[in-house]
Amino acid sequence: MFGVKDGFDIVIGNPPYVQLQKLLNSKQYATCGYETYSKSSDLYCLFYEKGIQLLKPNGVLNFITSNSWMRTKYGFAMRKYLQIIQILFN
Repeated sequence: MFGVKDGFDIVIGNPPYVQLQKLLNSKQYATCGYETYSKSSDLYCLFYEKGIQLLKPNGVLNFITSNSWMRTKYGFAMRKYLQIIQILFN
């Protein structure tokens, strides 16, 4: 994007709050390799993962988001993913 090949210093966004199961093409996300994918999760979980992938090392991700992933069953994959990212960057 914009000729950037080594990542961004900051990613800012307002991810969509849509349940994957309500999307007509939701099954396509299962084959994309997202670690945070769960058929019952929200699309914003995938946005978190993609946003982190777009960052340079020590970059900053800033999203407006719900905190429901912190306490729901579908949020388990995202909690696990973020824990791994935290370990890698510390």
